[in-house]
Amino acid sequence: MTNVLAIALAAAFSAPLFAQNVEDEAARTARETPPAAQTEEAAAEARRRRAVEGAGTVTYEDILKNPDDVELNYRWAKRQVEVGDLKGASATLERILMVKPGLTKVRLTFAVVLFRLDSLPEARRELEAVKRQASGPVKAEAEEYLRRVASRERLTHVRGTIGVGYAWDTNRNAGPASNQRLFRGTALNLTTGRATDDTSVLMLVQAGLRRDLRRFPGGALTADFTHYRAEQTTLNTLDLQAFSFAGGVEFKRGKTTVAPQLVFDHVRLSEETYLRTRGVRLRVDRRVNKHLSLNTAFSTMFNDHIRTTDIPTATERTGNEAGIKFGAQVTASPTQRVNVDVGYQQRDARKMYNAYERNSLSLTHSWLLGKGRFLLSGLNLDRDRYMAPDLAVANQERADDKARLSWTFGQPLSPLGKLFEPLLLTATYEYLQVNSNILNYSYTNNKVSGMLTYRWGL
Repeated sequence: MTNVLAIALAAAFSAPLFAQNVEDEAARTARETPPAAQTEEAAAEARRRRAVEGAGTVTYEDILKNPDDVELNYRWAKRQVEVGDLKGASATLERILMVKPGLTKVRLTFAVVLFRLDSLPEARRELEAVKRQASGPVKAEAEEYLRRVASRERLTHVRGTIGVGYAWDTNRNAGPASNQRLFRGTALNLTTGRATDDTSVLMLVQAGLRRDLRRFPGGALTADFTHYRAEQTTLNTLDLQAFSFAGGVEFKRGKTTVAPQLVFDHVRLSEETYLRTRGVRLRVDRRVNKHLSLNTAFSTMFNDHIRTTDIPTATERTGNEAGIKFGAQVTASPTQRVNVDVGYQQRDARKMYNAYERNSLSLTHSWLLGKGRFLLSGLNLDRDRYMAPDLAVANQERADDKARLSWTFGQPLSPLGKLFEPLLLTATYEYLQVNSNILNYSYTNNKVSGMLTYRWGL
């Protein structure tokens, strides 16, 4: 074959590959639990812990030896909060205040514990007392928690996140590791379509609404919106926009929460609509004890692919999708938590060589480092098995195995002053390796990104 023909064929058969990569990225960002959501959860937990950090090493035996030592008892109360014994900490702090009612810092901690126990009237009473007696940072923190009490007492809750970031990929276009592509079983050396690095500007907007149902205790209406955008510097065909909306209801009875939702996604690629998804999702969470929670999620979607200038065969991927996931959250220690998820997904398509079954495993470790900082570590494994061969490529069914490693470090900017309290800076490294029995689809990518987010809530 001539070099000109080889180049033309390589260009023609690279479109389905980066189309699937973009689709997977859009799903991770919009439809599935995105890294941004995991980051926000870890950041929120880190913020909650800041008020009770600094207990040091103290045991109950120390308290028995020195029962009248106020500072020791205060540290013991903080230690109780760290291990999740909020009721025990409440009792300890109350005993201290009976002896030394003028300790405003202890009273503030007592109010925070009451707040976390959802004893809102009692928390408000203690916070008002701190506000009257204290000054400086203690008074400011009491005022902040009074605002949180008022927010939690409202039936309607609104929250949002706005973020901007920058990313660099070593292989943004998923160029094959072999620098070759198969055409009807023949390997062609690539002169274009090889691994290409690129940078991108990232933008993220998230908003959530929750309305508690007064007539149905434990019930709520929920709505969530996410917009993600990645503008490439060079590879403009991979400019991505993902819009996602999910709305539904939530019912909580005892330790069980059931949340059915309607889901709609809209993905634009290179300023053209590429995918519209609509469907339903059901999630059930069960808290077994303070160390273990279990969850199950079911989903069924219809993926409507639209032909674009860069992907004229996009409609071949249109079809239904169904999936199920089982997960567990294990709180190994007050500062460390592990999430495990296993899943199965079946994806149909008009052309069966685009249809596949996926088995997945996800592990996430959250580590709270103190002072609002945290580290997220993740491992995601996907096993994709396609339903039919694409004879234009090879005469065998495609089989892909993916491994994704990631680390995210979060640093709040609150040490710079109260004005910076809502700001969070994150840095992420991600390594992706895809092994396939068809050399077109085997590749690796390294991604380094940073994002600054502003969080707000009403």
